[in-house]
Amino acid sequence: MEQLPAGLVLDGELLAWDPEAGRLSFEGLQRRAAARSRSAATLAARLPAYY
Repeated sequence: MEQLPAGLVLDGELLAWDPEAGRLSFEGLQRRAAARSRSAATLAARLPAYY
């Protein structure tokens, strides 16, 4: 596996789709985040490590 460069920063965005409304749902995203309240550090710790 190739090593990732030092200082690499990944950026992303989460979206929640409401199939009933046929559009994105900010409220759905808030509900999901509240139900699984985890810190960014906890989520990052679960990512695979590349050494």
